[in-house]
Amino acid sequence: MDRPRQAPTCGPPGLIARPGVFALAQSAPLTHAQCRRAVRVWFLVATIVLLSLSDLYMTLAHLRSGGMGEANPIARMVISYNSPALLSAWKCACVALAAMILILARFRRSGEVACWVSTVVLTALTIHWISYSAEASKYTEAINALAPNDPGANWVTMAGH
Repeated sequence: MDRPRQAPTCGPPGLIARPGVFALAQSAPLTHAQCRRAVRVWFLVATIVLLSLSDLYMTLAHLRSGGMGEANPIARMVISYNSPALLSAWKCACVALAAMILILARFRRSGEVACWVSTVVLTALTIHWISYSAEASKYTEAINALAPNDPGANWVTMAGH
């Protein structure tokens, strides 16, 4: 007696995940490759969140210890309020929105590619932070003397709270 073929699941037993926004689209059941992609995307999103939190930590540490150059005008505006809580909330909201979009696209190749690109960019940023931290400590006095006097430097600081 032939049993009906059961659709692959990606998650708790009995849940048939379907591609689409909030898995509501009535499309064909997922393939094994789509399920594997979804798992990879979940791990990449977790990595993106961890790397983003480390970026926030380094940003706050450097803002409180003499300042740093910030190229992003929106981030400069948020930092201008001199509130670590506001900066943290803004950063976490941005990361949460990005993570939600990536998770919604977890069954698509484009979603996985976006995750890989984001992970590579954030890894490069982390490596840059390590280098910046090592160099900044050598030149703290010179940076503090020169940077605030150069209006084109996009220099930002934040008083310790």
